[in-house]
Amino acid sequence: MKDEVREGAAIGDGPVDAVYKAISEVTKNTAKLVRYEIRAVTSGTGAMGEVTVQLEQGGRKMLGRGASTDVIEASAKAYVDGLTGWRAELARGGARHASPLLGRGVGPGGPSRPGRAVRLIY
Repeated sequence: MKDEVREGAAIGDGPVDAVYKAISEVTKNTAKLVRYEIRAVTSGTGAMGEVTVQLEQGGRKMLGRGASTDVIEASAKAYVDGLTGWRAELARGGARHASPLLGRGVGPGGPSRPGRAVRLIY
């Protein structure tokens, strides 16, 4: 499959919410964020943050994880990782309500306030 770039922007209740809304818009996915956790996995000024999310769609739940020194990027990676889990499950024939889309990479960018832009490459 040839790489395809899709871009979207959204305004949310903070930058993480805006990134999640932009990803949902770009992927046309309706997964609901059930749980969001963030923790530092290293210390210091360049600390690495790890985000874990639990998403729900069609009665099914999926976990996603992402890490980065930028918590917005780690959050985006975790969300895409969770959505990608549905794609893998769909490929195995297990998910009835899975989104057929998801990406290999995500990079948040654009304005930090009031919204956030996101670029997905898949």
